Amino acid sequence: MSSENSKKSDRKKDHIEIALKHDVVPKRFISQFDEVVLIHEALPSLDSSDIDMTLEFIGKKLSAPLIVGAMTGGTAGSEVINGNIAEAVEELGLGMGIGSQKLALGDSSFEYTFAIARRKAPNAVILGNLGASNVFRMSRTEIRRAVEMIQADALEIHLNALQEFLQPEGEPNFKGLEEKLDQICDEAGVPVFVKETGSGISMETAKRLNGKKISGFDIGGAGGTSFAVIEGKRRNDDVAEPFYGWGIPTAASIMEVRSVSDKLIIASGGVRSGLDAVKAMVLGATLSSMARPLLRPATRSSDEVKNFLVKTEEQIRIGMALTGSRDLKALMKVKFLLMGDLAQWVRQRGIFSL
Repeated sequence: MSSENSKKSDRKKDHIEIALKHDVVPKRFISQFDEVVLIHEALPSLDSSDIDMTLEFIGKKLSAPLIVGAMTGGTAGSEVINGNIAEAVEELGLGMGIGSQKLALGDSSFEYTFAIARRKAPNAVILGNLGASNVFRMSRTEIRRAVEMIQADALEIHLNALQEFLQPEGEPNFKGLEEKLDQICDEAGVPVFVKETGSGISMETAKRLNGKKISGFDIGGAGGTSFAVIEGKRRNDDVAEPFYGWGIPTAASIMEVRSVSDKLIIASGGVRSGLDAVKAMVLGATLSSMARPLLRPATRSSDEVKNFLVKTEEQIRIGMALTGSRDLKALMKVKFLLMGDLAQWVRQRGIFSL
């Protein structure tokens, strides 16, 4: 292993350890879904067995509108996390993402930390992952290799400008990606999503990208793990601190993107329960992705991951029942109220078409 790849692997290890040991969620975003109020149906004309949570997503059927978001890969021990998640989503008929695969493209000895996902989940939805600051400089062969490494059903290109600017080893160079995005979509050979990693996607950005060949957006809004906090703890100065509260809240970002795009939307960033997932879909998301709540369970066993996901599915089912939603199509038509900062956000941003 080259010294450069060793440093990148150590960085990935740092990210996991910091996320496990420290509070990396900014307080200002943590209760955002509490500001979404759903209208209670006191007499739903259905019972639990009537509720259909299934979803057709990129050519496969999910048992519920839920996947486990990208967390890791490319460092010793990360195969345990990805493997435990994979076993759980395979059994439950769900899906998962993996961490950035760039390191494995440069050093094949790390491929196993990603490939274990497909080996343990031969039928589940699995999303590949490449960084925006690198992918537009990659060859078609490299992009296809990332897809083939895990037999990915789709490829996510993560937009992590805040992290790259704050990361001591960062590569804050995104110029050229937007112009090459259609070419990358063609070269990938699978559906491509653009994914934020904690700062959300605005309606302006979504409108520009909506005309590209991408299949959709993975919101990655503010409310989950803050990479400003993580990178701040890796620095030896306080440059990152003013950016700990930076970003578009996930709930707001869903509405921003949906106001300008009919494409698929994955709600991620601070989705902590099945009720949060229900609210995300009412706001316009297609499905939800959870990451940090599953990190510690994934370090322990596939059973712990499975138990958390089963609980989350039950919460989704209850939320659907209490809004009288027989299926996801009905859920997306449920009336809602916005309170507090979220209501103010929608007013000031002029999002009235929802």
